[in-house]
Formats: sequence, C-alpha cells, structure tokens
Amino acid sequence: MPPNPDQESLERRLDAVEAAVSADESALEVAQSSSDTDISSRIEALETRIEELEAAVQAVRGFLGGVDAVNESVESRADAAIAAVERLEQRLDEEGVTVDSRPQGGENTSDANAKAGSADTQDQTLPERLRDQW
Repeated sequence: MPPNPDQESLERRLDAVEAAVSADESALEVAQSSSDTDISSRIEALETRIEELEAAVQAVRGFLGGVDAVNESVESRADAAIAAVERLEQRLDEEGVTVDSRPQGGENTSDANAKAGSADTQDQTLPERLRDQW
C-alpha cells in the first residue's frame, strides 16, 4: 500500500514535536547544569568572602583590645602618679614646707598661660594642675 499523504504529514509533525521536546529537555539540562555550576561558584566565592570578613573583624577586635589595654595602662600610671603627688603634697603640708613648682628661671614652661599671668593656676595644687593639663 502506498504511503498516505496524511500519514506522512502526521509522522513529520510527530518527528518535529519529538525533536522540539528533546531539544527543550537537553536545553533545560544544559541550563540547569550551567546554572548549578554558576550557583556553586557563587556560593564558593561568597564563602571565601565571608571567611575574609571574619578574619578582618577578628583583626579589628584584636587591635581594639590592644588599644584598650594601652589606655588602661596609661590611665593606671597617671592615677598612680597623681596619687603619689597628692601624698607628697600632703606630707610637705604636714611638715610646713612650701615648694615652688616653677623652674629656676621663674617661668612655668609647661603652661603657656603662665605668661598671660593666670593667677588661678598658682592657686591650684599640683594634682589639680596635672588633671587640668592632661
């Protein structure tokens, strides 16, 4: 029996549909695999970036901890120096000794206001002047 033109047309259409479906499936598989690869590489890049940021945060925390330790050390030493000066002044007051804290030239070189003649500086005790200065 000779081939029927309708059947040939139907077979061609079916072949075209099968080719389209298989092409779509293979295109979808390619898209998914490239998508998976892209996602995997982006995840790896983000994980690396997170690790770098965590390391940077730890470095900053370490630096700030060091600064805090230095500040506490300096503050502790300053407090000890002020306490020592207060004890010395108290002992000198008890003994009735007066001490001029200015250098022998008569000018207080550490206080720029001394040249301006600020009388309130001379009325302060040494610890008070140290607190004001620092």
